[in-house]
Amino acid sequence: PPSEALATLWVGSLLPTVTDDDLFDAFAPYGFVTDVNLTEQQSAAGTLQAHVKYSYRSEAEAALSASLNRQLLVKGKAVMCRWAQKDIVSLAQLKSAAAMQQAPAPNAAGAPAAAPPPLYSNVAGCNYIAPKIWIGNLPMGTTEADLRTVCRGYGGDLVDVIIHKKPSQYGQLSGFLRFKTQLETEMMLKAISSGAIVVRGAVMKAGWAKGQQPL
Repeated sequence: PPSEALATLWVGSLLPTVTDDDLFDAFAPYGFVTDVNLTEQQSAAGTLQAHVKYSYRSEAEAALSASLNRQLLVKGKAVMCRWAQKDIVSLAQLKSAAAMQQAPAPNAAGAPAAAPPPLYSNVAGCNYIAPKIWIGNLPMGTTEADLRTVCRGYGGDLVDVIIHKKPSQYGQLSGFLRFKTQLETEMMLKAISSGAIVVRGAVMKAGWAKGQQPL
């Protein structure tokens, strides 16, 4: 690959009905998937392509090896994989760049610049994507409704929930959560890390997703 630290794969020959969740489910058995970028435009052959990023290069190597042996299936179809030219840009980096672009310049009279807009996620009327956290130690059968219920009890307003369908070798599920604001995200991460949040009788684990921890 172009870099020893590179942990992102290009994925091709995807069916047009493939979703982000399908990719998470297919690639999760080989390591911790931190990001998935799926293109909406179909190729001349009617297929889609995507980029899948892992926490570590060794995990990406395992997935690449499986694809070369035609063992990596997405929706029942073998897919093509190769090293991407570069890693996916993290949401934290995008947020930083967007904040710089949105910063107002001082006016001619030298008056203080207007305060930047509040930092919310990109739900309707909001300005950017709030950081996401990884969650683990979820019992089999855990649903999105379960997670929304326990988080709401601690004041967390969930925007996005992803639960990997395939369990770990220990029979536990994992996924990602995104809250409406960074403040809520940090508050909920503290609550989960303290062992205060229990889902279906199991203490949930959590941490910042790769590349998501605010600077």
